[in-house]
Amino acid sequence: MKFLCEEDSTDPIVLSKKNPVGIFDGTPVVVVDPIDGTVRYAGGYPDWAMGAGVIEGKEITGGVIAAPAANGGMFLFSEKGKQTFLHENGM
Repeated sequence: MKFLCEEDSTDPIVLSKKNPVGIFDGTPVVVVDPIDGTVRYAGGYPDWAMGAGVIEGKEITGGVIAAPAANGGMFLFSEKGKQTFLHENGM
């Protein structure tokens, strides 16, 4: 498994978004957005989220989105070929 990050690293499992060589080599890659909506989060608004996805080969095979401040907490999980689940109010 590899990880795609914003920061550069010398660790061989960490891919840089500036040069993601190897992202489609078949090894599962986890892509994380730690805070989507940083300005809104910093301003105290509830419309921000954290997200992660998995890429295998050239396909997105799963993902999660967590919005803990929205509507009492929301969690969305999806896996390729299966249903998408939404859990609300109290993650």
